[in-house]
Amino acid sequence: MGQGLFAIEIYYIWMHFHLKMGFLLFYMRLSHVQSFRILIYMAMVCNALCTVGIWVLYCLQCIPLEAFWNPAKYPDTICLNSSVTYFVPYSLMLSLDIAIFIIPIHTVWKLQMTLRRKLQVLSVICTGGAAVLVSALRLVVLLEFSRSPDFTWTLGKMIIISSFEINVAIIASNMPSMKALWTSWRDGTLSSQQSKYSQHHQLSDIPSSGQQSRSASKNRGWPDPTAKANNISEQSLVTKDRAVVTHSPH
Repeated sequence: MGQGLFAIEIYYIWMHFHLKMGFLLFYMRLSHVQSFRILIYMAMVCNALCTVGIWVLYCLQCIPLEAFWNPAKYPDTICLNSSVTYFVPYSLMLSLDIAIFIIPIHTVWKLQMTLRRKLQVLSVICTGGAAVLVSALRLVVLLEFSRSPDFTWTLGKMIIISSFEINVAIIASNMPSMKALWTSWRDGTLSSQQSKYSQHHQLSDIPSSGQQSRSASKNRGWPDPTAKANNISEQSLVTKDRAVVTHSPH
């Protein structure tokens, strides 16, 4: 059970890292204002530092680490207090989530676009805010988890709410792509674009027989028979032209 809990902790923090980076990269497309981009870069750096710091904290919570899931084997090992490993990562990630949620609101509202477009972009951000709200609700489960003498009783609740939080964040980060896919499917352009793409590559990737023979002759160092035939035909035309000119009525 302890090994599974440790694996979930590592998976959880790295999943959050990639989701946050996805949101921040999406923000980069909203505006080219330097101050706005500096805030995004700072958030990326904080995200990386927090993730690495939490990962190190989890890996060093017991020395050796095996004492975390097998305390009977190392009875003299002193591990970090569970309050540190529970609430320090939670506080860091929640603070970063709130900052990422707030960063683009002012910039989006000042963009030169229609009100409908602004509301669409803000809806994506607000969906990500729902993930922040679920993350805030994890505090209740964490308190119960830290006070319970049998952590397996509340572990199921922790896994459920963490999975729900991650799934909401995944949906929010993919909403722009989902909208484009839905628009293409609704307008009937998705299949036509795919067919045009496939036909273009099928026709352009298949060389003609003349191209194949000439390329093969060129690659092998053989004389090109078509080039010789072309020269003969050109000479015949020239000779014929001369004959016509020679026997002209002038």
